[in-house]
Amino acid sequence: MPKVVNVVGRDERLKELSARFGELTQGRGGIVWVGGEAGIGKSSLVAAALDDPAAEDLRVWWASGDELSAPTGLRFLLEAIPRDTEDRQQILDLLAGRGSGTDVIRAASERIIALFDRECTRAPLVLVADDLQWADEESLDTLLGLFRVARQSPLLIIATARPLPEPDALSRLRAATLRDGQATSIMLLPLEASSMDAIAESRLGAPPGPVLREGVVATAGNPYYLVEMLNALVEEGAVDVRNGMAEMLPGTSPYPASLSTIIGRRLGFLSAGARSTLRTAAILDSRFTITDLASMSSRPLPTVVEHVDEALQAGLVVELGRELGFRHPLIRQVLHTQVPEAVRIALHEHAARRLAAEQASWDRVARHLLAAPETIDGWAIDWLLGIPRPALLALPAVAVDLLTRARAGLATGDRRREAVTVRLAAALRILRRPEDLARLGSSALAGITDPSDAGEFAWHLSRGYQMLPAQSAEEITVIDGLLERLDPGPLWRARLLAQRAVTVANAGRVEEAGRTIAEAIEAGNRAGDAISIGYALAAQLQTAGPEEAYEVIKRALALPWPDDPESTDLRMLLLVNRLINLLNLSRWSEFEAALGTTISEAERVGSLRITEVHNTAMAYFYSDGQWDQAMLYATQTEARTAEQALLLRGFVALIHARRGDAELAAEQIALLGEHPYGNGVAALIAARPLMWARACLAETAGDLAAATAELTVWLDPEDMSSPRARWGRWGCVSRLVRLALAAGDLELAERAGAAAVDDARDLPSSPKSQANVDLCRGMIDGDPERLRTAYKLFEAHRAPLDALTAAEELAVVLAKQGDLERARSVFAGAADRYAAMGALTDLRRLQGRLRPHGIRRGPRAASRRPAVGWAALTETERTVARLVAEGLSNPEIASRLFVSRRTVETHVARVLSKLQLRSRVEVRLSAADLSQP
Repeated sequence: MPKVVNVVGRDERLKELSARFGELTQGRGGIVWVGGEAGIGKSSLVAAALDDPAAEDLRVWWASGDELSAPTGLRFLLEAIPRDTEDRQQILDLLAGRGSGTDVIRAASERIIALFDRECTRAPLVLVADDLQWADEESLDTLLGLFRVARQSPLLIIATARPLPEPDALSRLRAATLRDGQATSIMLLPLEASSMDAIAESRLGAPPGPVLREGVVATAGNPYYLVEMLNALVEEGAVDVRNGMAEMLPGTSPYPASLSTIIGRRLGFLSAGARSTLRTAAILDSRFTITDLASMSSRPLPTVVEHVDEALQAGLVVELGRELGFRHPLIRQVLHTQVPEAVRIALHEHAARRLAAEQASWDRVARHLLAAPETIDGWAIDWLLGIPRPALLALPAVAVDLLTRARAGLATGDRRREAVTVRLAAALRILRRPEDLARLGSSALAGITDPSDAGEFAWHLSRGYQMLPAQSAEEITVIDGLLERLDPGPLWRARLLAQRAVTVANAGRVEEAGRTIAEAIEAGNRAGDAISIGYALAAQLQTAGPEEAYEVIKRALALPWPDDPESTDLRMLLLVNRLINLLNLSRWSEFEAALGTTISEAERVGSLRITEVHNTAMAYFYSDGQWDQAMLYATQTEARTAEQALLLRGFVALIHARRGDAELAAEQIALLGEHPYGNGVAALIAARPLMWARACLAETAGDLAAATAELTVWLDPEDMSSPRARWGRWGCVSRLVRLALAAGDLELAERAGAAAVDDARDLPSSPKSQANVDLCRGMIDGDPERLRTAYKLFEAHRAPLDALTAAEELAVVLAKQGDLERARSVFAGAADRYAAMGALTDLRRLQGRLRPHGIRRGPRAASRRPAVGWAALTETERTVARLVAEGLSNPEIASRLFVSRRTVETHVARVLSKLQLRSRVEVRLSAADLSQP
């Protein structure tokens, strides 16, 4: 925390902050933005407020940004966490590559949020994010998660930042918090003249005279500018106190130069040695130790101590616990600019070499190398290649920058160039930059002479091509070309064969995939490589039926997986496929048990596959009729690919469409733009909910031709050549039958019904397949017995939406056949269930179809859950509320319920909203009141 200073003219602002401290002690957190130009007193205001008795019992964690040595990879937030915190060391281990995280930054970010969540449950906490405009982007992203914690826990985040420059990430962060009214904004404007006079009187011991006051006014209400000007004038002996006033001596001018010039003049009063030592400190970092400074400057320790003491006496440097730092960032900035560029680059290179020799964390060395772009020479390249691979790839963006420059400086034929190229390819793949990886391409591969390095590079390159649309030909060319040219060794041969198997399986080349899968598994067994075998088995899932796929997944998950990011990512892929497979097999209890643990594991390792898990959960809760729960997962999903966007927007649009809100549904569809449904099997399957939503909107609008056109792709023989596509269409053909019959297109209905029969015969997957045949034929033939059978099968296998379709069609058929009593009974049950889940579009359609037969839904008592109060909570929300009342943090509740921390966070937000409360403490009090007799 900065040294507490007397804050003049900010009484009202201090009261605002003190009021927030009072709310914090009552359990209510929040966000305060403190803005203003450099030197206006943002940090001083916060420090003074925290020095107030109202805040004396609060814990304060303080992080500061710095323009000259912007931190990388969450270092900004890590600065705030106390050094002796066990979690901090675990996070540092993750960032050093000592762990199994697939995306180290995401995994570390989740750990930080969970840490704050737990700490705030134990006692109120203040996080000061000072000079946020200089924070690393990863910390800014994590702060968004911490802002969500602050909305429901006793965490007060005070963020200070200048209006300019404001990075895009910071602008988005500020907008997100101010938009929903959850944050307070305090803008520090220039001080009034009376306050500036008071500062001058406090510094000089007397009020300024007329001439000096002109200089005070010229500082434009900036207190730091004024104090520096006054200090410079005093040190120059230009001010004298006489007749009770501080005034300029004759022949001197009060008009201030620029702030940088003033600071430079003040530095001129230091000894030459102290100035030189401070310039070295400015190059080193925003915080430093005397030992670091002595090592960096190559001066004896006593001499450095003497120089530092001189700077402390001059008020240019302050103590920060066991470290030292500049009293204001502008002082360091001035010192930094005083160093000629050539000397500055040399000092950064010297700092990098020293830190590397002392085995400092590699990102500290990297920051100096990045500040000295000319210095990727021999020692730096050797150091770069000596960094353990997991540690280097833990910060892939920094690695790409350094490796790219290193590669450019190495001659073709230099063995180190090949090693750098392979590492660069690995980092680009982790960053999901396939275009850059493809640009390295075959020319880089041809220049790698070491067989093992060539194999690894081809592995990264082929997987990069997999991220690009329609690039299977390039993948096969790379793999086959390399394997024909040389032997990359057992490991890389096995992995390349496995990647080839994935490629041909995705392309629907079933026979070729089968041969390559067998070859890859055999090679993987010889190499003892679980990753090769795992990818080959993952490829097999593309051509296996649900029962076979389940056994394949069990076999893959039982492999002896090493604890590394590559293995962890593949395991997550298999866990996602297990969830999907359990859905296909209607193994609901197993799915529900696996869902929470899979999400928790994805969060723990920072896996990007968490989006796929959320999408799977959304599909499950949609099909189970729990649409509020489906929307909960939709709010947590971040679509990173076109297919993920299709699923996310499609399901949200479909729920809105079936709930009768066509405008919201259309908005979601519009966000997708034009997506080709036929661009691969995966995209086709991902587009299903979007097709259903568009068909629903078209039907509601009375355009049955457009509605049926949305689904006819599922009858195209070319698109249905893949077994996976046919397994994915069974929910589409029954919709198409109903729409075709409504449009009077019997021929189309018969084609769709025949497709259901063919799929049940050729691809037996579950009893639902036969139920689907009964549903389709029952609709086409007007057969109530087949519809009744379909209804019972769907009910028995927990497919409520399909069961409701069967019930609706059964009611219509019975009514047409004159069996009005049974039709009325079936209608009533279906109407009540449609109403209970909020499916207003379906309810209106059902009522419209039965109304001509004199069957109407009578008046119903309001049975919907109230909007507010404890009775408004779902059973899950009541469980979460009870655990909140027990004092558990979100991570602790997540562990208790086997769900993710983010899911609990969303539940808590809904609990607070429905109970109209502002904090977890208020939930505890409300629960206590509720339990009173």
